[in-house]
Amino acid sequence: MLPIRFGCARTYKMLLKEIKNIYHRELDSIYPKDEVDSLFSLTLTHYLKLDRFILAFQPELVISKEEEQPLFETLASLKQHVPIQYILGESLFMDIPLKVGRGVLIPRPETEDLVRWVLADITDDKKITCLDVGTGSGAIAIALKKSRPEITMYALDNSKRALEICEENALTHEVELQLLEFDIAGDWKRNQWHQMYWIMNLLRHYLFQMMILCVTMMPF
Repeated sequence: MLPIRFGCARTYKMLLKEIKNIYHRELDSIYPKDEVDSLFSLTLTHYLKLDRFILAFQPELVISKEEEQPLFETLASLKQHVPIQYILGESLFMDIPLKVGRGVLIPRPETEDLVRWVLADITDDKKITCLDVGTGSGAIAIALKKSRPEITMYALDNSKRALEICEENALTHEVELQLLEFDIAGDWKRNQWHQMYWIMNLLRHYLFQMMILCVTMMPF
């Protein structure tokens, strides 16, 4: 069903609540209704900088053709089961906005519990070195470093693209990470012993000095 447009062809505007209704008509068979509401709100916030409760205060709000275009483009991608984080190019982790993209795993909400557990277990008198294996967007590494700047934080991944995104996120949030490009399984098989020895020595040296291994985001 085509969207209902108001006004002349050159300057028409469309009711925002009608676009929300279209989201539900197209997506309720794919996602739970509450999730569709959330997806629509995320899209509004990202593209139009509108509060999620905007329709409660302005139920007759209209938007222009230019403003509606990204909303319908997002809708088309959602119908193809593309994660909203990849569509918008960002994800929220522990209230930290992070750039994400295809080839980089989306930070999982339950991983926030891991970060909180690590932070709760760190005391002020300990010198901490952390290694985030399979860092992806750098969510764990950046969250730990922002909370405890004194941590020496290593972020390891076998994907150059992932490390580029991780570095961009680290720069955005002004945290210092030591980035390592390394394929634990593949480089071991290719006898890259000089790199493997360095990694294993790092583990051995810090394992009993509060060495934190974060591997929850590493795909197997």
